[in-house]
Amino acid sequence: MDEAAESPIRPGGRYADLEIHEIVGSGAHSTVYRATDTMLRREVALKVVDTAHLDDPVRATEGILREARMVAKLNSPHVVTLHRVHDLPGSTWAFEMEYLAGGSLSERIESSGPLMAGEARRVLQAVLRALDAAHSRGIVHHDIKPANVLLGEDGVARLTDFGLGRFMGGEDLPAEEHVPRGTPYYMAPEVVMGLPGTPHSDLWSVGVLLYRMLTGRLPFPERTIPSLFLAIQNAMPAPLDPSVPPQLAAVTLHCLAKSPADRPASAGALLEELGGPGEALPVPDVLRATTGRTPTSIVGRHVELESIRTHLDAAAGGDGRTVLLTGEPGIGKT
Repeated sequence: MDEAAESPIRPGGRYADLEIHEIVGSGAHSTVYRATDTMLRREVALKVVDTAHLDDPVRATEGILREARMVAKLNSPHVVTLHRVHDLPGSTWAFEMEYLAGGSLSERIESSGPLMAGEARRVLQAVLRALDAAHSRGIVHHDIKPANVLLGEDGVARLTDFGLGRFMGGEDLPAEEHVPRGTPYYMAPEVVMGLPGTPHSDLWSVGVLLYRMLTGRLPFPERTIPSLFLAIQNAMPAPLDPSVPPQLAAVTLHCLAKSPADRPASAGALLEELGGPGEALPVPDVLRATTGRTPTSIVGRHVELESIRTHLDAAAGGDGRTVLLTGEPGIGKT
């Protein structure tokens, strides 16, 4: 019997109090499963990382524990909750995390295209709240991108994957590890040049994220890494569509300033500039269908919903902060 078949972490298997269900995602060295904690009767995500086949398993293990300790420092409703870390046989580690049935923001964009301005603004606020919590504890995420923003079934956005995260100043790293870190299309100019990442580097990535949410495209779509890095350092992104509210267009360009000093002062400062509460992002039915649940929906109200969206978008892009719905109890305001 091969090693994979003997592993307790496989669909239909069981490990400790966990019943393992299907695979819901995978990466170069990791696989994510949906599982059930039978003791607490809750669904969890189990991210399994096998370090045995990596070039330096010892350093990989140190990185896994570093990531776990970073996430454990955070107490934010907009960061995916880490429940436990399991040390499995065969140099394998498993992160037991909050399970979010809505999929990733990347899947949301790919399935439904660009977000409406009000939706993009709410996701932006959630990401900024997560970063504000991380930066206040000296943590730089280093890999802000749609695939690392997950949506709960309630539509609330949460930031995940601190695997490339580092403490400010790099005290936790040997000098030789100060190399560009992150996903190339989302790297800031200073990171491309090999400088250590900072909170301002994360805010550049937020700018790329927001551009992608609003347009469905990348601001620098070059196909080769040399041309991409050259564009990141020297080129301006293609203009945003005229339909994008001025406030969101300004925020996007502010975050994409080439110099860190010209970007927003902090995630918290940008949150204050945006103002207003961050509300849930609706999860498309195409994503809900992948969870095996039957979604409920509002019957009718199409004209009213479109009117509300228009007013919310206008509020997000102008001086307004609130849209008030009035009416008798039971007419469908919620």
